[in-house]
Amino acid sequence: MKSSIPVTLSVCLTLLATSAAAQTKQWVKYEPNGTLVYDTDGDGARIPDFSRSGYRQGSPVPVVSVGDVPSARVKLVVPTGAPAVDRANIQAALDDLADDLPLIIQNGGVKLRGIVILDDPNVTTGEVVFRIDQPLRIRASGIILRGMGTALETKRTVLRGEGENCNPIIVVQDGIYDGPNPPYPDVESRREVGTTRNVAPVDYPTGSTELDVRNADGVFEYGDEVLVHRIAHDGTYPGTTDPLPSKWIQALDNSPHNSQSGWTSSSPTGWELEGGPPDNTLGSYDHYWTRTVLDVVASPNGHRLVLDAPIFAPLDPNFGRANVSRFIADHMVNTVGIEDLVLESRKANGSIPTGTDTAHPANGVSFGAARNCWMRAVHGLYFDYTLVTTQRDTQWITILGCRAEEPVGPIEGGHRYPYNILGQDHLVYRCLARKARHAFVTQGNFNDNKDGPSTGIAFVECVARNMYSDVGPHSYGAAGNLWDNVLMKNPHVDSLKFDQWAFIVGFQGFDGHGWAGLSSVAWNCRCVDVDPQTQAETPKGRFVVEFPNGFSGSTPLKGWRSWAIGCLAQHKTGNAFDFWQTPYVVTHPVHGVSFKSLYRLQLYERLGYVWLPDLYLNDFN
Repeated sequence: MKSSIPVTLSVCLTLLATSAAAQTKQWVKYEPNGTLVYDTDGDGARIPDFSRSGYRQGSPVPVVSVGDVPSARVKLVVPTGAPAVDRANIQAALDDLADDLPLIIQNGGVKLRGIVILDDPNVTTGEVVFRIDQPLRIRASGIILRGMGTALETKRTVLRGEGENCNPIIVVQDGIYDGPNPPYPDVESRREVGTTRNVAPVDYPTGSTELDVRNADGVFEYGDEVLVHRIAHDGTYPGTTDPLPSKWIQALDNSPHNSQSGWTSSSPTGWELEGGPPDNTLGSYDHYWTRTVLDVVASPNGHRLVLDAPIFAPLDPNFGRANVSRFIADHMVNTVGIEDLVLESRKANGSIPTGTDTAHPANGVSFGAARNCWMRAVHGLYFDYTLVTTQRDTQWITILGCRAEEPVGPIEGGHRYPYNILGQDHLVYRCLARKARHAFVTQGNFNDNKDGPSTGIAFVECVARNMYSDVGPHSYGAAGNLWDNVLMKNPHVDSLKFDQWAFIVGFQGFDGHGWAGLSSVAWNCRCVDVDPQTQAETPKGRFVVEFPNGFSGSTPLKGWRSWAIGCLAQHKTGNAFDFWQTPYVVTHPVHGVSFKSLYRLQLYERLGYVWLPDLYLNDFN
């Protein structure tokens, strides 16, 4: 007997049932024995493990006292009041450590050359001010640049960059890459010649830690650092005559967007394809991950590489292929710390910029070709663009307890992105952004860049106050990133564009950025107005978290799922939402702690403890 339910109603009932099932699905379950169990969707995608994001793969950031370092390796610099002199003195101290001293081993295996301290011992309270007119460069590993405190302390060190030529104020990057456009090698040139091997063309879902590799006998072994390259473009599979049936960008663009969003593409494909249509834009939207081999075992497809961290996107042979190479990490700065400073962006005459003025340093700190570095308790004022940028060729950097406030510059375009995080596997923890546009941002690829979109970035327990636009990934295919307990407080909702969007993971066709975020997670995030008297919270803004499920011909695009779990906003839109009615919290206590944070939970499972300090929490709330 045929059903009497109309086809359209039947489809609607099916969608409702599917939605209800998603609402009750427990994607991460904490077991009493201390392990995590992950559920998967129909394509095998699971929430990835982000616990290796940050310094030394999620390890505690070093706390190095002056007493831990021989006195000859402690360089004290005292201010003079003259910008050129202050800059020369600080740079000389940094260069002395870089040129003359080998790395030494400190507690916990931290390798250091020494510490440069910016201070005036004759000043006991208030500001110790250094003025500089050119950027400072930290060009060697094992150096800490430290002040005496930020605006929250009784005594504080202020480093003022004066004029547009002092941009950024601090550069962390190997000295061989001098110049405004340093010719550093892209990730492709860091492959070890002769070691590239193709990944077997089978499905590997998001979160995979094992890959089958062909013709890999004797090439890889335990401890090797490898580069996994997801090839998104069309053409010929490297090293073979096999065609590469990608059509990935076309499939993304054919993916239906939620009808409530009102999105329209600004170009026929929704992407600003820098350099031509997808068929000949080689590498523009590829993804790269640097991993370490934990084991090599035989498999039916050749050899299986067991990796130390997940791949943050699906590898689908219908939409590109992948290969693996041994990775060369030469000329990368390691173990550099910037601590306890106020960074100010000033005009060339030393005055504070106002309004939409851009004639002052746009950026505070830039990490390039750097690994295992940190930036702790740095307070940024008046910057036009960023307090901190991690460039595409960086990995394992922790930014913690930092504050970006009072930005000066237009509230539009490429301005007011205080935490602009590119590269791989970084942690931004307990940081504040005030009056930003895009406060906590990842970026994608463009201009045929061969370093890949942001991936493995974790923003944890951060606060965006009085923001003017949305939080989230910003452009071009960034994949596998986490926003965990990010609070958007008292936003300028009248200024938020596109129907008051507060948080977006998904399609940003309105400005040609296409699918800006893929395979990513929003966990216990919220956007609220807070009453200053009662502290009562009222949800504000729109959260959009979705994933593509389009088609290229008869082949479905699958496995690029994103998640929104336990989040709170005024409006929710998209096809990835879960646990809206009941905020999702892992309630099993561990030593008296209830883990509302996914990152904390994953960190605890891997390390057996959570080292994250309580930095400025009361102020942020």
